Amino acid sequence: MSEEKDNQLWFSHDCNAKDDPKIILLIDELGLEGFGIFWVLIETLRAQKGYKLQLKAVDALARRYNTTSQKMRVVIESYDLFTIDGDQFFFSPSLLRRMQKWDEKRQLASESGKKGAQAKKEKLAAQEAALLGFSPQDSTKGGLSNPQAITEHNNVLDNNLINNNTTEQELDMFCESIIQNSKKEIVSRSAYKTKLKELFIQNNPEFLRDFEEWKQKISEGREKELLDKLRGCVFSNNVIKKTILQVEKLKKDGAFKILFEDFEFLYLGQEEFYKLVQNFNHQKSAS
Repeated sequence: MSEEKDNQLWFSHDCNAKDDPKIILLIDELGLEGFGIFWVLIETLRAQKGYKLQLKAVDALARRYNTTSQKMRVVIESYDLFTIDGDQFFFSPSLLRRMQKWDEKRQLASESGKKGAQAKKEKLAAQEAALLGFSPQDSTKGGLSNPQAITEHNNVLDNNLINNNTTEQELDMFCESIIQNSKKEIVSRSAYKTKLKELFIQNNPEFLRDFEEWKQKISEGREKELLDKLRGCVFSNNVIKKTILQVEKLKKDGAFKILFEDFEFLYLGQEEFYKLVQNFNHQKSAS
């Protein structure tokens, strides 16, 4: 059952309702059946809009719950547990009081939730505006929300990238990964990415460190992919022509250890290894 449905059907009641003098008299005269009828009526009223029910519905309600309309009307009219409104509706004053408190709490919670959501949204917008270097009020004054300003800013960025030891594609991929992994709502992805690239141009130490770590992971990932692809391929040069079982890069000196199908090893330095990779025969050996 969903939380929303739980809230629609929930209501509070005293665990000692059976000890109320009115209920004691009800049980004394009608037995526990009368007590059961009382709770059927209360639960039915709880589900109604305004917590009221038409008196003409009593006959159908009695048939549904296997009792008589006479007994149900006695419970409604004779023990001061319910109030009849204009000979058309009846309700429980006790239930109304309880539900009024419950409805007020729900309303306050709803308003508080809306205020909290709005405050969170405004906070995120303010944080992003601060990061981007402009306020929402400045958006019509040529700030980064202006398409022309963004285009001009990106042109400056591209010119700066020419003079740095990286590529536009690498930096763009890194900024995109930051956006995708961000836990906060980002209103303008393009403006946010532009500001991130500014950190690169400004040689922000933290940004550059994260960027280099990211490039290292990407490089290691591509290298691992290459080494995995070499499994089962034929290593071929003037001396050796064998099927590769496994290739491992040694962390100590960056050399490569190649294990062949006959379990012989070959150690190659980085430059020599990558040079030979270009000459590999990638045709899978017959197995």
